[in-house]
Amino acid sequence: MAVNPDWSALTKMPMADHDDLPEQEELCFYDEVDLDEMDYDEGEGLFTYMCPCGDLFSISEEELAAGQEAAYCPSCTLVLRVMYQQEDLEEMLPPPAPTVEVAA
Repeated sequence: MAVNPDWSALTKMPMADHDDLPEQEELCFYDEVDLDEMDYDEGEGLFTYMCPCGDLFSISEEELAAGQEAAYCPSCTLVLRVMYQQEDLEEMLPPPAPTVEVAA
């Protein structure tokens, strides 16, 4: 008896979408990492950490400032818990650029 699976259904599956994930309190975290162990991209405003799948977990400055601690990988279902204190975040981020007023 030969088995001929229909693989076409798998090619139509959507990529990982994290918009419909449960709230942070309900998440099952892959691992925990301290914020100071993550890489910071000042241009993007993102903290990143290597995921076992080869992509990067990421969390933005704004998400951290809002109290979020879940960093998602865009390529798989793993979620990383970022451990930090608000005062640590303020020390790690560069100071805001000074505003320049333009005379009218």
